[in-house]
This record gives sequence, C-alpha cells and structure tokens, in this order.
Amino acid sequence: MNIKWRKRNLWLLFSSFGILIVAAVGYWMYDYYAGNHIRIIEVIQEDAVDTAAASPAGGSGWDASLLDKQWNIAEGSQVYFSVKTSIEAVAFSLSKIEGSWDFHLQEPSRMKAHATIDVTSLDSGNGSRDNDIRGSSYLNVSAYPNATFELSSIEQWPDDRAAGEALTFKMNGALTVKGITKNVQFDCKTKYENGQLKLSGQTVVTFGDFGMRNPHLLVLNTENNVKISFQLVLS
Repeated sequence: MNIKWRKRNLWLLFSSFGILIVAAVGYWMYDYYAGNHIRIIEVIQEDAVDTAAASPAGGSGWDASLLDKQWNIAEGSQVYFSVKTSIEAVAFSLSKIEGSWDFHLQEPSRMKAHATIDVTSLDSGNGSRDNDIRGSSYLNVSAYPNATFELSSIEQWPDDRAAGEALTFKMNGALTVKGITKNVQFDCKTKYENGQLKLSGQTVVTFGDFGMRNPHLLVLNTENNVKISFQLVLS
C-alpha cells in the first residue's frame, strides 16, 4: 500500500508540473504572438503646467509673434494605431514621420499641415505579427509604403488661451492608407514649451475603411474599429 501510495503521489506531482509547464508555454505563446508590447507615450503632460515660465521668454506662452511660422515634425514623434482584441488592446508604433504645420495663432483658418508616415517602420514588438500586418492582406507596404494626412480645416479653436496650458481643438483632414483616402476628424491638443510645439490627436476608423478585414485567430477575436493616434514634437 505504501509503495502504491508513493507512486500515485509521484504521478500526481509530475502531472502537476506538466500542467504548469504547458500553461506557462501557452501563456508565453499567447503573449508573444497576440499580446501587447508597445506603450503609447504621451508628448503632452497636463500636470506639468509651469505658470512661472508662462511668458515667451520663459518658453511656454501663447504669443503669435513667436509662434506664427512653419513647424516641422522632429525626432521623438510617433504615430500609433491600436486594435482591441477579446483579451486586450494591442498597439503598433510608426516612428518614421515627416511633415509640417503652418501655425497661425489668431487665424486658424490659415493653418496648413501635412504628414507622411513610413508604414514600413511599423513595430508591435513581434516580428512575425509585424510581417503579417505589412503583407498584402493588410497594409501591403510593398505597394503602398507611405500613409499621408492633409489638413483641411480646424474646428473649435479656443479664444481663451491660458499661458502654459494645452489647447484643445479638432483637426479635419484627408487620411490616405493603401491608396484609399478617407476624411477623418482628430480630437487634438497642442502645447508650446521649451521652444517646441507638442501636438497629439486621436480618431477611430475601421479596417473596412481602407479595404482590409479585421484579423481573427481561433481563440482571439478583434474588433473592427482601429484607434489612430499621433504624438508629435515640432521644432
């Protein structure tokens, strides 16, 4: 009886270890192939209002004579898109962006802006997944290596512009992905500090808007909505 009891307990022990190993491998495979590995970094920190440096000399004031000029997208800028799966939101980053913003503080109707995003720079922290999204079933980067945005109008530009604080407004324009153009509206914020303009915005499109199907796995569903956001530094 004692020998049988020991064998039974050894079998249970090894079975438990086996289950733990299978679970660990399964989680690793899910995390690598379907999990999120990108953290979206906000360029505008709302809690960092420096009223002591609120004059143009201090670098945080809203002054047309200082700001009304062309600002170019600089290093540190990122475009992100994210999709929500049945498990979590998975984000992709795009780090190669060129463009400019012709800024007119008192006359937003005169503003012009455009951006070109190198879609081949797509990164989700998973090379296999990235290659799939770059492929012909989705972004087809070999045929369409760039996406573009062209500003058409500004809405809800605030008249009250407190020094050192971010301005909120809406930016309308044409977004082109895979050669397909769609009119979109971004909810935006901008802030001037330390000699740079920071600009962030977000909107929601669908896979179908740009001729794509939303991806599905056997154990993972993906919503049709795609959240696009940009975090830009302009100098």
